[in-house]
Amino acid sequence: KKSTNQPSKEMDNDPVLYAELVEFLSSNRDDLKLAAVQSALAITDRDGMEKLIQHKAIAPLTRLISHPTKIGSCAIETLQELTSSAMSYHQAIEDCIDNNIITRLTESAISSSGKSKNKNVNGALSLLTNITRMERGCVELLGKTLSLGESDSKPMVHILVTRFLADSIDGEDDAYQHVASILQNITQIESGRRLLTKSPDSSLLALILPQLKSTNMIRRRGIAGTIKNICFDEDSAWWLINTLDIV
Repeated sequence: KKSTNQPSKEMDNDPVLYAELVEFLSSNRDDLKLAAVQSALAITDRDGMEKLIQHKAIAPLTRLISHPTKIGSCAIETLQELTSSAMSYHQAIEDCIDNNIITRLTESAISSSGKSKNKNVNGALSLLTNITRMERGCVELLGKTLSLGESDSKPMVHILVTRFLADSIDGEDDAYQHVASILQNITQIESGRRLLTKSPDSSLLALILPQLKSTNMIRRRGIAGTIKNICFDEDSAWWLINTLDIV
């Protein structure tokens, strides 16, 4: 068998090639990491994506999310595919959560800066939307807080909603548009619905309602789905109609 000193972009069913690719993802050399993550991104057939998951590619890809170069954005794109297109996307999401992806993604979403800020935030939140398709992802996100001082903290969801409302921009530059989809996902579980309707900051839902008139379809659809989920709680229907005057 011919040996290789860099990852091949044309993968076949040889398990050795997948093992080598995963090894290159953890290389100390950025050129090898970039070649490896680009090779992983180029794998679009289901069998190939299954093999990436089976060979534990999720862990090194998750660690690469915060890389400040193209390596980070390619890692996010690869994970987006693995958590949505692969037949074993449930396993991919479980592996992502096991590797602390929610903390990595939320930190990226609130700390990105520079020319690529909007693209980086958009990618991170799009991936977080996939992760919160599963109940475990919702629970993990709802448990995250951001420290605001020695004795003060705020739920990460509140921080994301604040950015979502402050950075409403039409078109592809709408970095926080996917927060609407994340809200729709987390309100599928009781604790998520309670956060928006029964927390001390119960005005949170009232603040996002105007997004129903947004020109951005992702925002409109996500908020409409959020309201639909909240309506599953019997006591919320009266509150929505009589307090928020949603009708």
